[in-house]
Amino acid sequence: MSARNVEVINSNDILKDACCNLSESFENSATVDFAYSDAVSGAKEIRMLGLDGKYTQIMVENVPSIRSLGNTFGMNYIPGLLMSSIQVNKGAGSVVNGYESITGQINVEFKKPTSADKWLVNLFLNQDLRTEINIISATKINEKWSTLTALNSQISLLKMDFNHDNYLDNPLVKNVNFFNRFSYASGKIFGLWTGVSVNIEDRICGSTHFDPDKNRYAQNAWGLRLRTDRVEAFAKTSFNLPDENFIGIQYKYIFQNQYGYVGRRDYSGLEHFGYVNFIYQKNVNEQDDLIKVGASMLTDYVNEKFDSFSRVRTEVVPGIFGEMNFNFGRDKKVMLVSGLRFDYHNLYGPFVSPRVNIKWNILYDLSLRISGGRGYRVPTLFAENFGLLANDRQIIISPEIKYEEAWNYGAGINYKF
Repeated sequence: MSARNVEVINSNDILKDACCNLSESFENSATVDFAYSDAVSGAKEIRMLGLDGKYTQIMVENVPSIRSLGNTFGMNYIPGLLMSSIQVNKGAGSVVNGYESITGQINVEFKKPTSADKWLVNLFLNQDLRTEINIISATKINEKWSTLTALNSQISLLKMDFNHDNYLDNPLVKNVNFFNRFSYASGKIFGLWTGVSVNIEDRICGSTHFDPDKNRYAQNAWGLRLRTDRVEAFAKTSFNLPDENFIGIQYKYIFQNQYGYVGRRDYSGLEHFGYVNFIYQKNVNEQDDLIKVGASMLTDYVNEKFDSFSRVRTEVVPGIFGEMNFNFGRDKKVMLVSGLRFDYHNLYGPFVSPRVNIKWNILYDLSLRISGGRGYRVPTLFAENFGLLANDRQIIISPEIKYEEAWNYGAGINYKF
């Protein structure tokens, strides 16, 4: 049992939800709420502890993934059948994964080449003629190398207007997602996991008689069109050293280019994100007591243009962290996970992120959890607020955009019936 308040959604739960991507995987979750962020773009979002999903750190295999430009539609780009499990951590998260967790963390684990089915073909069609096809193939090349390839394609071209307001009930979407990963296991000392995903999407919203090729500027037709090209590459290396010492290094690169228009206003967004995280772990004893220390480097270039506005930022954030996991008391009934992280942001200065999680197993099925911590995030103005841009109102932007900072603390008593 973990000191953190973690809900695990396994592959059976994902199938039970009949979901097609990550954003639709939380309908039966007690921790995460599912909603549409706005009726204009058709973007889906989650809510945790009453706040928007952008305040939740979303990771893929414990590496930051859905953030910045990807906050709006990024969860749509993770196919449901590719996921093996989802871990939802409510409250203060681990300092190992960065400073951006405010309401909690969501980590997605993809299917592994060594355990996935050799072939999986799935076709989905609903009453709105939303059509999807999923093809997954896993291959064991030899004793050390294995690979997995996945292709997901979605198309929604039927114009639906059940409430007769002359606006589309659902966006018209064409989406193709390709994913490939390799795994290498030496058997003793060294391990390597690497992969890349490519996503291309064309999204059209607006009035039912809007034709993006003919009447974009017509007075009686309003529309939104957004083209997104996204490439995401990751790698993880691990070294098992003598005397229960472990070293792990995580690498991530994200390229995203999205462009189009909202009504009569043009929009474009470009992002280059790079991330390296070095982790050293030492197991202190056989009771799972351990210590983690490490350092990270995050770089993020974001260039957004909307109408006559232009926002460009380049973030360079080095950081160091330390975390301990210990069991105390009689029969080791008290579990403590405590960490401290220090990052220096080139635009906003030092970020200090202390976090603590305590669990006390009072009785066999009764436990008390206490957590607290601080997180930070930097907003991406236009990509996170498409719903506010769908009008002709005058937009005024402050010359100084500040970061967001928040404390998260709470307690809960759990009883297992």
